[in-house]
Amino acid sequence: MKSHLEDFLTQQNISINEFPITLSRLKKIRDKITHGSVNSIKEKQLDIANILIYRINVVLILNMLGINEWKINFK
Repeated sequence: MKSHLEDFLTQQNISINEFPITLSRLKKIRDKITHGSVNSIKEKQLDIANILIYRINVVLILNMLGINEWKINFK
C-alpha cells in the first residue's frame, strides 16, 4: 500500500526510486528529530536526509511555478 507522501511525490513527477534513502527511513529520521532523539541518528544519514529534503523542496517550488522541465540528481 502506497503512502500519501509517496503518492504526492509521484504526482509531482519525482521518482522516489532515485532517492539515496527510502521514504520510510526519511520519515523515521523526521520522527526522531521531532521527538528529540537527534543523538540516535547517524550524522551521515542526517546529512543525506537534509540534502534530499532540500532537493525535493526545489522540485516542488519549480512545479508550483509551472516549470515542469527540470533535472535534479537526488543521489
